[in-house]
Amino acid sequence: MAASGIEVAPELKSAFNSARSSGNTAFIKVGIVDDKLQSVHTERKSGQGWSRDFDAIARQLEADVPAFIIFWKSRDELILITYAPDSATVKNKMSYSASKAALNTLVNARQFGASGASTGNSKGVEQYFAETKSEISYAAYQAHTKKEYHGLRSVRRTETSAGSHCSVVRVLIRCCFLLCVCVQEVEEALAELPKSIDKKDFGKSMVRRHAQTTHRIASTWTGLHQLGI
Repeated sequence: MAASGIEVAPELKSAFNSARSSGNTAFIKVGIVDDKLQSVHTERKSGQGWSRDFDAIARQLEADVPAFIIFWKSRDELILITYAPDSATVKNKMSYSASKAALNTLVNARQFGASGASTGNSKGVEQYFAETKSEISYAAYQAHTKKEYHGLRSVRRTETSAGSHCSVVRVLIRCCFLLCVCVQEVEEALAELPKSIDKKDFGKSMVRRHAQTTHRIASTWTGLHQLGI
């Protein structure tokens, strides 16, 4: 039972399972009747595509009464539409809002068989919200989906851009640190140079200095990595 006390009626469960099995149902309109979520209308597929079936939903809606619509885009793709007109009473809006969890449980459970194993065919349940009948049309749905898609792409582009900038800054910081190490090494090497250079001793000195420089660069790189730079 849902937290609101409104549960899915056995008749709705039966209608949903029957529609899922047959593949001939376009949508089921769900309403609250006698404090239960009931199937109040079942629409068969028109045979002219799901866009035409989507446009048929509005004819089954009332201007001031909320409703849920379980709509089949395909056998394995569902849209759960929440219709909550602004003119509906506050009590009605609250009742439908509180009972949605129970309906979500029903439609999302479709991906599991009687044994509890996944059927492997589910693509998830898409959620769609509308406040007016005009928003429940194929054209309005497509516009909403396109807007949502571009919004998501914009967010991803921003994230990618931010990530790229962070990467560039990180590389620059590392280069600055390593340059400082190298400059310091050169200064120390020059300070150690004797006035009269013996080629043999100079060679040994450079080998030692190279080993020290390599070690300091590696230590600096490791330290920067540990700091997240």
